[in-house]
Amino acid sequence: MAELKNLAQRLGLDKEFFKDEGGHYGLSSVKALGGAYAVARVVHTYVEEKPGRKIAPPELTSDECKKVASELTICCAIDGNYGQA
Repeated sequence: MAELKNLAQRLGLDKEFFKDEGGHYGLSSVKALGGAYAVARVVHTYVEEKPGRKIAPPELTSDECKKVASELTICCAIDGNYGQA
């Protein structure tokens, strides 16, 4: 959390804060990205196991990876922030 003093002053506010969740792909805070991130990790791991090699994230949208991923069925059931995601 970062305080944006200059912005607060320009807007006539006492205080203004900014919560940057952009660096949370390491998931210290997951909220809405948590479910999607978990599914992406499962798919990525599964797709790498078939050819027995590392797959770069951009490769996951290739036809080869899509075909392997289509073998999966993933079911997620939870409430709260994850459920809303």
